[in-house]
Amino acid sequence: MHIIDVASTFRLSVYYSISKNEIVVPEKKQFKDGESFYSNLFHEMTIPRVQRDN
Repeated sequence: MHIIDVASTFRLSVYYSISKNEIVVPEKKQFKDGESFYSNLFHEMTIPRVQRDN
């Protein structure tokens, strides 16, 4: 199991930082609704595992 930190800060993009091994997401209140926030977060959660296994 891989543990990845999640950093929520005021910003405009969602991304995975390989160097810090963390997912960076805007604050939840910046999204139009909870579904948008979580769908972006879950999408990013799948990327590090694929990159690390290749």
